[in-house]
Amino acid sequence: MVEDGILISVHLPRKREVCLIAARTRWTRYEVVGRLVEWWAWVSTESADGRLEGITVDDLASVHGFDRRFLSALLEVGWLSQDATGLTIPNFDRCFGGSAKSRAATRRRVQKHRCNASVTQEALQKRYKSVTEDGVSCNASVTQEALQKNKEKETEREKEKEKEKDQEKEKEKEKEKEKEKETKKTHTPQPQAHTPRVLTIREALQRKGSRWLSVEEAVYKWFAFRAKAGKVDLDPPLQVSELCDAFGSPEALEQAIRTAIAHGWITLKPDMVGCPQPKLIDPYQD
Repeated sequence: MVEDGILISVHLPRKREVCLIAARTRWTRYEVVGRLVEWWAWVSTESADGRLEGITVDDLASVHGFDRRFLSALLEVGWLSQDATGLTIPNFDRCFGGSAKSRAATRRRVQKHRCNASVTQEALQKRYKSVTEDGVSCNASVTQEALQKNKEKETEREKEKEKEKDQEKEKEKEKEKEKEKETKKTHTPQPQAHTPRVLTIREALQRKGSRWLSVEEAVYKWFAFRAKAGKVDLDPPLQVSELCDAFGSPEALEQAIRTAIAHGWITLKPDMVGCPQPKLIDPYQD
C-alpha cells in the first residue's frame, strides 16, 4: 500500500550525497542505499513531520542500532541536522510526507490511465453522454408555464429594485434641499446697526468756529488734568461744546483752564476770569 511505503528516487544510487556517504563509511553505493532505506523507513514510522524530539545521534547509535559513521555522514551531507532539542530530517514532507505519497499515487494513476488500451473513444462517448431520449423525457416537468412564472418573478424583483432606487434618490434630493436652506440661513447677511459717528474734540471746536481751534491744546491739557485727578469724562466733545457756550470766547476759556489747573480745581466756572455772566453752565459739576 502507498500509505505504508516510502518514496525512493531512481537516481538515488548515483546522487552526490550517496557517493560522499560511501566514501566516509567505506561502503559501496549499494550498501549505502540499503542503509538509507532502512533509516528512512524507521523515521517515517517514528515521526510525522521529520522531527525527532529528545533524541541524539548517540541515542540512535546505542539504542536503535544505527552505525555512528553512517549518522555522522548524514550530518555532513545535510540529510540530518541536530540541535539542542533533537534531530531533524530536512525536506521530510517533500520526500516522505503524506503529500508526497499522494502526488506519487496521482502520477501512477495518470500513467495507468494513459496506458490503458480499454479506454476507447467509443467508451468515453458512452460514459460522458448525459443527454438521451430518456433524459429528455425526465425533464418534462420544466414546462413553458414554469419558465413564464420565473420571468414574471424576475420582472417584479427588478421593479421593486427600481422603486427602492427612486426612493433613495428622492431622499437624497430632500437632504440637499435642507442643506441649501441651512447654508442660505447661515450666509444671509445681517443688517448692520447704524452707529452714529462720535465727534472728536477738534471737530467740536471747529463747529463753534475756527477761532476756537486756538484753545485745542489747553482743552486737551484740561481733560488730562481731570483724568489724573480721577474724574472720567464720558463725552468730552459734548462737554467742550457746552464750555464754549458758557465762556463765550476762546481767550476766556483758556484763561479759566490755566487758573483751574494752577489752583488744582477740577471744575470750570465763568467767574474765574471775571466774566460778568450771572448764569453758570458747568457740565463737570459732581
